[in-house]
Amino acid sequence: MGTLTLLIVDDETNTREGLARFIDWAQCGIGRVETAANGLEALVFVRNNRVDIIVSDIKMPEMDGMEFVTAVRKLHCDAGVIFLSAYATKKNLLKCFDLKVINFLEKPVNRQALYEAVEAIAEAGATGQAAGADVERPSDYGYISNRIVEYIRENFTDSSLSIEVIARAVYMTDTYVCAVFKRQTGMTIGAYISKLRMQKAYELITETSMKVNAVASAVGYVSMDHFTRLFKKHRGMTPTEARKKAASGVR
Repeated sequence: MGTLTLLIVDDETNTREGLARFIDWAQCGIGRVETAANGLEALVFVRNNRVDIIVSDIKMPEMDGMEFVTAVRKLHCDAGVIFLSAYATKKNLLKCFDLKVINFLEKPVNRQALYEAVEAIAEAGATGQAAGADVERPSDYGYISNRIVEYIRENFTDSSLSIEVIARAVYMTDTYVCAVFKRQTGMTIGAYISKLRMQKAYELITETSMKVNAVASAVGYVSMDHFTRLFKKHRGMTPTEARKKAASGVR
């Protein structure tokens, strides 16, 4: 523990110094915390020092976060990157993928969310610019996608499950969660939740005697009409038809 270097880049002094001083970074393996007021200042540091994890604002004078990380990647620095921003645009998200940005957190920054995002990178094995380093991080977006899938599988029966809830659970913006998941799986989060719910609903309909409205509730639907429409869309038949077909021995 305590062997990694974290660089915090933000033109807002209070934000920059607050994140550096008032989070116990040593607890997640950070031994050195440095700060910079803009991308240019940060780039000078990266050129002369090993950096394992970068936390950077996007909108900054002199050199913004996107330009800074673009320059960092040209230095063949594989530091894990977390962007901070008050908003996420499609253009920003596409650029994030190109730059291998691991996380995207909203401002004002939730310190616990940032701590856990940095901790996740540290645990995944951030290697920075260490000469001869031979430890690789697992696929960043695969890791994020797996976290999303795991959360959905644990909570898909909850009728209040939403993209906003999932994003908060994995400490990312709604837009970034959707973009990463779609890029990694080829599906939207909504489509994945529906598919999972319909798979479980089909099992309950065909393998138990639960009433249809109870099945709908058990897989996270409040509206019976909505449940029935989705079931027919996924299975080509209503829940009642599926049960009769299963009872006759035909699947």
